[in-house]
Amino acid sequence: MPVYFKAGKLAMERGWAINIGGGFHHCSADRGGGFCAYADITLSIKFLFEKVEAVSKVLIIDLDAHQGNGHERDFMDDDRVYILDVYNRGIYPHDGFAKRAIKRKIELDYFTEDKEYLRLVERHVEGAMNEFEADVIVYNAGTDILEDDPLGLLSISAQGIIHRDEIVFKKARSKGIPIFMVTSGGYQKRTARIIADSILNLKKLKLIECEEAETSGSSARPAEPSAASTSGVVKSKSGGSVFGKFFGGLFTKTDDSTVGLAESKTTKSEMTVPTEEKRQHKIEEDITRDGSLTKQCDIDNEHPDNLSSGVSAIAGTNNAAQCNSITSEK
Repeated sequence: MPVYFKAGKLAMERGWAINIGGGFHHCSADRGGGFCAYADITLSIKFLFEKVEAVSKVLIIDLDAHQGNGHERDFMDDDRVYILDVYNRGIYPHDGFAKRAIKRKIELDYFTEDKEYLRLVERHVEGAMNEFEADVIVYNAGTDILEDDPLGLLSISAQGIIHRDEIVFKKARSKGIPIFMVTSGGYQKRTARIIADSILNLKKLKLIECEEAETSGSSARPAEPSAASTSGVVKSKSGGSVFGKFFGGLFTKTDDSTVGLAESKTTKSEMTVPTEEKRQHKIEEDITRDGSLTKQCDIDNEHPDNLSSGVSAIAGTNNAAQCNSITSEK
């Protein structure tokens, strides 16, 4: 069973699951885009609808820095799926057509910081859960919101990301809704360490617990006390659980599934917020790039059915290719 199917199934069985390799939210059923070659979010939701009788309503909470236009296009007219999307309004994909599927749309300004971001996340996650009675939550937890991320262009601290994930899991647990998380975008080496720290924080707060996860990584770390078996983990191809790989990978380079975790360190110098000059340069550069696409993409936005199909694994290689993946917001 593919991991994106297993994540949803385990979440329903045990209350939670985390797939540290998922979150390809720019890919829809008929096309790729923005580094996303297959639509794992759409596939996992369709699997739940078809194979798990208890699932008839799904809430997508997309907190990656970019708009999740792939799953939005796939569930455009599907009342069984409610989409909350919080993203930087000034960056890729500018998909005006896909925005029609978003039930709660929160568009952020460049370099939004912790206080405002966390206030909006808490308010709207709570609002979405009150407004829509979901059977399961799909949480797209991108770390490209991190300060200095070259593509996200927001200014959220490492601790802000950890607190964001805590907010989402606390809200889900308080309402008794199963949740599965995918880690999505993040384009700095230190994001691996932050993801690991966030998962460890969720465990510490007992928002995620699983006896299997406590024991499967024992060969790579000191023994940990057992916890109640009330939640789920997605196993890697090598057979270890997500917790096992994270605990082992934090301190030991084990196999290919954990390369990067042991090497990833968060240093004080890396946490420096960009200077105003750097920020302005990034904004001007982004505006210039997007401006060159405005005319063609406006045409595509008016006639979304004319957009060509096909996978564009890396967005922005040229104007024609990129306009096959995006539409500019009017």
